[in-house]
Amino acid sequence: EVFVSRLELEQSGVILGYPAPKSGEKTERVANVLSSILGSGMDSRLFTEVREKRNLVYGIYSQYMADKTVGMFLISFHTRHSNLEAAKELVFEELEKIVSNPHSEEEFERNKNKLKTSFYRHFQSSEDEIFLIINKYFFDGKSPSLKNVTKKLDAVTIDEVVNLAKVIFSSPRVLAVSKKIEAEENE
Repeated sequence: EVFVSRLELEQSGVILGYPAPKSGEKTERVANVLSSILGSGMDSRLFTEVREKRNLVYGIYSQYMADKTVGMFLISFHTRHSNLEAAKELVFEELEKIVSNPHSEEEFERNKNKLKTSFYRHFQSSEDEIFLIINKYFFDGKSPSLKNVTKKLDAVTIDEVVNLAKVIFSSPRVLAVSKKIEAEENE
């Protein structure tokens, strides 16, 4: 755990990071689906459990980021100082659940469709399309294909998502927390 203290902070910020597949690896699209299920939108598991049901955080999301050299799976949230430990504990519980409690077919398909829709949006303006093409070229060395991305997302299975979750969440993690340090702790 890494603590970054600032006395004037009104809330605690947390980023939890795990190593993940690099861009271009076979499991790259699987990592995208896992991130969508866990923390993309108000229907995601983390938002539903940690924000809506328990009201422990202001907002929470997960993100998979990768290039040719490194991949990262990140979970980020902000909370009241008094909720910090309970929120962290519940996030870890949800990570255990995603490994032991496979998603329903409906949840799984909904999140694959959410990713396809997001990708389609990149092709709605020429500027977005050009940015995506340049981004993928510099990071992956190739241009994205709408048909290829859709095909790869359709091929992802529930078992692949669960297996990748087991690999990612059993890896060493980094937990960065910025929180208010009380005066006596600071001396």
